[in-house]
Amino acid sequence: MAWCTPYIGSVISIFLAFKDKFFPRPFDGIIKPICDIDPDDFDVKKPPFIKLSDIDYINTFISRPEGKEIRDAIENHQSVLIMGKVAQGKSREAFQVLYEMRNRLVDYSLVRPNVKRDIKKPSKESEVIIFLDDLNKYAEEKFELANFLRHFKENVIVIATCRSGDEYHKACEQYIKEIELFKKIQLKDIDYKEAVNFAEKTNCNIKNFDGTPGSIILGVDRIKETINRLSVEQKAILRAMKLLASVDNYFPRIKVVEEVSVGIFKVTILNFNNEFCRLAETGLITKNKTICRIWHDKYLDMIDFSISNGDKEYLERLQKILFKLKDYQGLTSLSVWYGKVGYFDDAITACNYAIKLNNRYIFAYSNRATAYSAKKIFAKAIVDYTKAIEINPKIAELYSNRGTAFHLNCDLDRALDDYNEAIRLNPGFSVAYNNRGNVYSDMGKIDLAINDFSKAWELNPKDTSALRNRALDYLKKNELDKAFDDYTTVIKHNPKDAVAYNNRANIFMDKGKIDRAIEDYTNAIEINPKFVEALYNRGHAYVKKDDFHNGIKDYTKVIEINPSYKKAYYKRGYAYVKIFELDKAIYDFTKALELSPHDIDVLNDRGVLYYNLREFDKAIADYNKVIEYNSAHTSAFYNRGLAYSDKGELNKAIADYTKVLEFNPNDAEIFFLRGIVYAKNGEFDKAIEDYIKANQINPKNILIMANLGRVFHVKGDKNKTKYWYEEVLKHKDQLPDKGEQIIKWLKELE
Repeated sequence: MAWCTPYIGSVISIFLAFKDKFFPRPFDGIIKPICDIDPDDFDVKKPPFIKLSDIDYINTFISRPEGKEIRDAIENHQSVLIMGKVAQGKSREAFQVLYEMRNRLVDYSLVRPNVKRDIKKPSKESEVIIFLDDLNKYAEEKFELANFLRHFKENVIVIATCRSGDEYHKACEQYIKEIELFKKIQLKDIDYKEAVNFAEKTNCNIKNFDGTPGSIILGVDRIKETINRLSVEQKAILRAMKLLASVDNYFPRIKVVEEVSVGIFKVTILNFNNEFCRLAETGLITKNKTICRIWHDKYLDMIDFSISNGDKEYLERLQKILFKLKDYQGLTSLSVWYGKVGYFDDAITACNYAIKLNNRYIFAYSNRATAYSAKKIFAKAIVDYTKAIEINPKIAELYSNRGTAFHLNCDLDRALDDYNEAIRLNPGFSVAYNNRGNVYSDMGKIDLAINDFSKAWELNPKDTSALRNRALDYLKKNELDKAFDDYTTVIKHNPKDAVAYNNRANIFMDKGKIDRAIEDYTNAIEINPKFVEALYNRGHAYVKKDDFHNGIKDYTKVIEINPSYKKAYYKRGYAYVKIFELDKAIYDFTKALELSPHDIDVLNDRGVLYYNLREFDKAIADYNKVIEYNSAHTSAFYNRGLAYSDKGELNKAIADYTKVLEFNPNDAEIFFLRGIVYAKNGEFDKAIEDYIKANQINPKNILIMANLGRVFHVKGDKNKTKYWYEEVLKHKDQLPDKGEQIIKWLKELE
């Protein structure tokens, strides 16, 4: 059976670090008194096409019953998770509630972290409200919320927003314990009457209304019309910003946008500042001193430019521009894109440029290390992780990732040291426990491994990889029931986990429950129709049930998916033997040997097949190769002895049987077979000697007795012939037809 296991570092491995934002980078963001907050702090800035004053825009708000729930939670010092679909106004609701409560929250400061620079605590001691917009994005970035909260007082209030559905589930996977403490408030659709009133106040079109305020305020149709009216120069600027956003550079420097517009999109812009300012006036983009961004992500889809994996020419030119402008952060973001599409050499080059510009930039080293790891150049990855650690020795993920590189480089002791340090820095780091468990497992310290996997599962019950790993170690201890329970729990949490179904099916096979195993293998295959291990295993289960035709179908599917899967040819050949399609069996054994010419098991089995087809020379040739590769392979000597005997090369047969007896001097069958060959060769005394030894080892075998009688008969010794025939008759119930023949021979003696 083929067992499947997740690789080392099943959640944050060295490969997961490709996006520098995957690391919990030091955070900066907004820090200001609640009484001073404005819409910009929540990214709910007024679109330029809305002609209201800022204060009127703030006051033009759709009052919702959920707002009272949020206020009540804040007054009770409870954290809140505001949920809703796209454009439901989650951030606006958070701002509006805090704005209305600002005079009651005079002792509070707002902290809104992002992923750029160090965050400092408020200058004076104050209560803190932390705002996390799109919590799922923080989860994707592996932002360690628990660690971040330790910087503040225990009674900190968190207000987070998150889209319902998949985004919410992603956030739950990362922050399962934290989310349990949140009061979850789901924003409902606004009714049409409220929408009409809101549209009139803001002078917006209600045509695209879908129940959300954003469908009114974003002005999608208006933006499409605006884009169509843009000048060639302004469209080039938008394409430049979309290109930069495509490579994870959402907040580029304005100077970078200018260079990309001209250098990549080949548009002459006589006065860039004027064109850029006019573009900002349309509401499509927003700028702040030296950086800019598209006003809303929805607008990106309206820009007539896209980049695919094959558009490396754009990226090579972009790389040169970023280096020219000394934008090491942009280069590091570019390395992320290269890594996502598998261009690891290009990712390394981008990081090289970034490091030339700033040899203290951690994330350039960590991304380059990830690229080296993807290329299996672990020594260089370790060097880069080490450099990043020297720059900032307090990032637990760096130690964990370097530990994974050490592990993959077979340096278990150093891997263990790094995981220990990662856990010391962050005792709640479930991934480090999981990865350390893998090291303990490879060291043979199974109990320690199981303890770590259990701890990882306790810390993050949404990460089922720890359970899968623990199950594999339970199997090493032959604790099938515990392994079975773990796989069942994995399936309960993730019904689409094909690996868990496959491995649980293997346990059913070990317990002899073949039908249940086939059911689980089938579930795995339905989830992943190209899951060759599950197909191979189900084929094996069918063959165990003597359902050879279905077994052959599964093995054939495996071969279609992976023509180099040697075991599938071998097992299909075995199934063909069982249904007597011997030519197909020989074909499959031969294909298996093409893939693995030194596989002595396949060679030996093909030799047996040739022997049964009476093709003795081919059989002997296969046995010769087996013996060449393994001079102690007793089955090959045994089988070759049979072939030599049937071919009439009796001395060679005797030599092979003698060789087998050197390995196993108490094998009655070999003494018996060698005795037969001696008798065929006319060496009756030697035959008698071998039959006697065989009889001493197995005194109740009537074939040995019968052959002793026959050889004594040939030698003319009637007394001994009669003795051995009579011994046969005492046990004739073993072989009734032989008894009748012996009686006939006894009569002949009289």
